[in-house]
Amino acid sequence: VLGFELEKGEMTEELKGRCDAAAAAAKAFPDSLIVCTGGPTGIDNPEGHTEGGLMKAYLETVHGIDPNRVFAEEQAMSTAENAINVMAILQAQQVETLTVVTSHYHQRRGQILFAAAAARCKAEQGFDVEVVGDWSYLSAFDMGPDYMVTIPQLFQVLDIPEDVRDQYYELYYGD
Repeated sequence: VLGFELEKGEMTEELKGRCDAAAAAAKAFPDSLIVCTGGPTGIDNPEGHTEGGLMKAYLETVHGIDPNRVFAEEQAMSTAENAINVMAILQAQQVETLTVVTSHYHQRRGQILFAAAAARCKAEQGFDVEVVGDWSYLSAFDMGPDYMVTIPQLFQVLDIPEDVRDQYYELYYGD
């Protein structure tokens, strides 16, 4: 379950919507594990609450999901970091398939970045994770052209060297 920036250290309706979608997926697949991912975001968050920690608590208390099924990744500050950090949790738990849960407008980016992180995980650690589905929260919010964020984050997930990144940007965007 991908996080969304906190407001004053609290979950937004957008983030609750993603959690509600995750709860529906969890009920549809009762043997699945849930990884809530996201670090301490938001401008006014003096207690350092994390998206992952708040989502885990929300799923357990509001939706009654067994705490043994829910993991919190609390370091990621971007979708790219979500994907990279979740792979380590999946590997530790020997989970070989995943469903990306996020908002509808964010689904394509999530799918691309998690597929890239899975490919990198297989290449570097020999552990194969397959992205088998998506589960979306239909949000009223829309980020606009997702590719403007996806490409730089894809470079991060794939650990593309800076010189290659610079060549790409020069080719497509000029100086």
